[in-house]
Amino acid sequence: MKTKFLTLILITLFAITNQSCKKAVIEGCTDATATNYLKSAQKDDGSCKYDIDNTVHTSTLTTTDWNNGGTYYYISFTWAEITQDIVNNGTVLIYFQNGSYWVALPSTFYFTGYSETWSFGYKLGGAEVDVIDSDGTLPVYPGTVTFKLIAFSGNRNEEMERNHIDKTNYEVVKKFLNLTD
Repeated sequence: MKTKFLTLILITLFAITNQSCKKAVIEGCTDATATNYLKSAQKDDGSCKYDIDNTVHTSTLTTTDWNNGGTYYYISFTWAEITQDIVNNGTVLIYFQNGSYWVALPSTFYFTGYSETWSFGYKLGGAEVDVIDSDGTLPVYPGTVTFKLIAFSGNRNEEMERNHIDKTNYEVVKKFLNLTD
């Protein structure tokens, strides 16, 4: 009986000693670009927060200066806010005003017998919007159009994805990024 009791005490002491030797894993934000980055964190817990306003660039532009590309219309914007960092790691969103709401690009509109697609591309220092018809003919001249341009660094895009932000909905993006018109 004494041996069983002594064995039980030794097993208990070993278990307690073994547990106290284990190091706790420190959880926290492991993204160095976040405002609440925890350098000592060993495991990301999804709590990262970002100072969104510091890296979001916006512009509103109204134009009638469309260029004829033969079978499409296009307009080029010079916008210095599209930096190399945004080209490499960021996001550019462009919307155009259609009545009282904003339409995200790219968008396709369907008509009888053909469709019209508004799309865009961007590069360092600028962007271009194209309007093309599916039937290969020159579209109707777009006329006066107001655009909203938004550019931000890569971690903003990740934050939007984590929060399931619909980037095609300007009002949702505006609220999430704390934008003012």
